[in-house]
Amino acid sequence: MNRILVILFFFFSVTNFSQVINTGDLLISTNTKVSIQESFTNNNTAKFINNGWLELVANIYNDGLFSYEKNKNGFVRFIGTKKQRIEARKELVLLNVEFLNTTSAIPAISVNGAISINKKARFLSGVIDNRSSENPIYFHNNTKHNLHAENKSYVDGKIAKIGNQAFNFPIGNNEFYREISISAPQDSEAIFLASYFSRNSNEHYPHKQAEGNILHINNTEYWYLRKERGIAEVMVTLTWNEAITSAEIINDDTKNIHIVRWDESQQLWKDLGGIVDVKNKSVTTLTQISDFGVFTLAKVKSNTSLPGNVRVYNAISPNQDGINDYLRIEGLENYPNNQLKIVNRWGTQVFKTQNYGINNQVFKGYANTGVLVNKSKKLATGTYFYFLEYEYQSQLIQKQGYLYINDN
Repeated sequence: MNRILVILFFFFSVTNFSQVINTGDLLISTNTKVSIQESFTNNNTAKFINNGWLELVANIYNDGLFSYEKNKNGFVRFIGTKKQRIEARKELVLLNVEFLNTTSAIPAISVNGAISINKKARFLSGVIDNRSSENPIYFHNNTKHNLHAENKSYVDGKIAKIGNQAFNFPIGNNEFYREISISAPQDSEAIFLASYFSRNSNEHYPHKQAEGNILHINNTEYWYLRKERGIAEVMVTLTWNEAITSAEIINDDTKNIHIVRWDESQQLWKDLGGIVDVKNKSVTTLTQISDFGVFTLAKVKSNTSLPGNVRVYNAISPNQDGINDYLRIEGLENYPNNQLKIVNRWGTQVFKTQNYGINNQVFKGYANTGVLVNKSKKLATGTYFYFLEYEYQSQLIQKQGYLYINDN
């Protein structure tokens, strides 16, 4: 039998209800705990404000207002032992949420509709599936997320991140938790959308259509990342997992693992370089990127001579001892139509020139562009990243790599 609730005021109380339909105003006050054992419907005339603790054991259908009051600490826990469903024709606005569904079914929680999380999300048990929903799950700025996310609890589908903070998307597919991370965008209004697929990308994004230095493209998984709003650029980080990542990518020498992106306009896999962290099994793009789409990992050729016998020597020690005082790029003087850019580890450009190697135009460890320009002070010791372009036999050759400055 359905029951209509208008307002609840309890102090440190636990209330159990069977099936509930809310048609009016429902307030769960601070220090109140409410547990609903059967399906809960918040209809289109209803207003549900949760400032306390709400446990949902079964399904929830939201057609009305579902939110919380500012300066409160509303908490929602999905704690079913059977499969649960979230239907949200109007946005389900959550402050804190915990997923603790213990059924062995996958997914444990199916979502159709809009959900936004504004403070904290804990993934403890149960896969959340919103792949067939038109709406992603939104994570707003300052949301603590990804807590405990692992193979047994993640979002299988779409997640959107709003704001200018770095973010690890707690996504996965087919029992694998496989996050993608972005650095902090500069645009406070930026929205990034991400999803993960545990299948071969070759069918839709042919692996044979790749830049020449790419040897093997991951044929078991890929990520999709799109910028929905804003003008921000970010660095992207992917991880590998021996249980699913292609063996050709992670066997032997891991230093040649890069991130690659499918360029839709060129119909080509492009090398974005890679900063490899073996301990955390992660790879990060060399610098901030502005083009998005399909990403995955790839194994690339070792650093050998480029077309036209061009070779980059990626270490300098500008101490005026006559040895490695500048960035040497052998053979580049034969191709004066060239451009070199150097950025620091945060993606800030510190050096840029054309016609490198001509008329003593070389990099000696000093910035000539950006906020770090100071002709009397060398750049700090550390790792930097270069981007080289030159024309060879009417083709534009592009090379990215790391550069180490040792000023000791």
